[in-house]
Amino acid sequence: MRKSVYFYKELTPAEVGKTGTHEIYIRLPNNFDHEAFFGNRAVENGSVLEINFSAIDTTNSANNPINLRFAYFKNSNQEKRIPSLGELFKRHNVQEGDIVCIESREDNSQTTFYIHFYRNGEITITPSSIFFMRIGEDKVAEPEESHISLPLQQIFYGAPGTGKSKTIKDKTEVAEKEDRVFRTTFHPDSDYSTFVGCYKPSMKPTGVTLASGEKEEVITYKFTPQAFTKSYTAAWNTTNDVYLIIEEINRGNCAQIFGDLFQLLDRKSGFSEYPIDADSDLGDYICEELKGSTRTDFPEGVKEGKKLVLPSNLYIWATMNTSDQSLFPIDSAFKRRWDWKYIPIKEHPDKNYKIEIGEKTYDWWGFLERINKVIGDTTSSEDKKLGYFFVKTESSKVSDEQFVGKVLFYLWNDVFKNYGFDHTIFSKGDKDKFVFSDFFNADGTPNKDNVQLFLKRVEDAIKIDRPLDITPKEETTTVGEEATVAEA
Repeated sequence: MRKSVYFYKELTPAEVGKTGTHEIYIRLPNNFDHEAFFGNRAVENGSVLEINFSAIDTTNSANNPINLRFAYFKNSNQEKRIPSLGELFKRHNVQEGDIVCIESREDNSQTTFYIHFYRNGEITITPSSIFFMRIGEDKVAEPEESHISLPLQQIFYGAPGTGKSKTIKDKTEVAEKEDRVFRTTFHPDSDYSTFVGCYKPSMKPTGVTLASGEKEEVITYKFTPQAFTKSYTAAWNTTNDVYLIIEEINRGNCAQIFGDLFQLLDRKSGFSEYPIDADSDLGDYICEELKGSTRTDFPEGVKEGKKLVLPSNLYIWATMNTSDQSLFPIDSAFKRRWDWKYIPIKEHPDKNYKIEIGEKTYDWWGFLERINKVIGDTTSSEDKKLGYFFVKTESSKVSDEQFVGKVLFYLWNDVFKNYGFDHTIFSKGDKDKFVFSDFFNADGTPNKDNVQLFLKRVEDAIKIDRPLDITPKEETTTVGEEATVAEA
């Protein structure tokens, strides 16, 4: 028999250190039953009751043991908290609105503690903190469906390079390893058949050998499933979560691609509220695929392939690059059937991108802060700004070729072309302004001098504390009467 006690909490600005406090901590409600959670292990330290414990950090499947401390200020403000979490929060880039789960699990008289951090929007809890117990459960840490659920249909949207696809990949990492993730990418030529499937010709051997010695083949037609049908049948064949991921959902005509599947997006208790009839070819394929399913919750006609109903374990998640939102506008009826998760532009502390132009080195995030301010002031929009991963590089170095070919090309051709180049960052000299060809030599290689001049204009125009040019400086050290030069 297993007994688990859970505490879920949405972290406040104060807890993550955004209100001027120096302490990073998790505050527990005053009615938190520490004896039920930790047992009778408290040690009195002056006016504070303390419990030192080790918890397994399961965030990102890490399973690392960490040492933590519970403090109960019983003789002052009655506050209960887990303090001194600065390093842990930094390790997981914990932000305001993220959710922490702490579990005390008793199994065969042995108690083990677990801690897990969820990103803002990854799960939902109501109210903002929950304290409850489960008995006889085998799972590590998930409260009942009434308290916590992932959005069944969710669109992750934001500027290019903010990490929308990476966010989904991180959330579905375990399912990916177990082949429970199906992906497709929408584009202008996508239609119902490329999303659901259709009959396609194939060659089938007849078993007859021709006089020439060749094997006889005939053309046959069979239904070829695409991403939607593959994920649909996979979900009805299991009770585990299955994910259909649609990249660049607004690059395709959603009304054309979804067709009558649009009606299935209305869910009640996780299942489609309004079933639709399946085409005969699709229905025959589904009937064959589901005949071995052991699920007992099939609505009428679904297992036979006559009706289509989305199961409660099928998640449809998509990405949308807001800079491309005008390709195929999504109507309001379609939009309201999805949850929307904004992925903001932010620095990533686990990355340290640098721009290398010739002998000079520039801070990537410092550049993004400045250029995004110019983009925002010019366009009055977030859509055209650059995310941290606008340029992806394994070495964390953005080369001159990448900077010119990706960043400057985007700025000149997708951002400022429609707004003009009046800002001082485009000033090449007293009267001249940069044109895109200025950043190339005659042989097509980057003109490093002009790229460096452009970056200097950006740094001079937008004054922030963070320096842009971070080229290591030479230092002069005097030894006796002689001077030597050493590189920093």
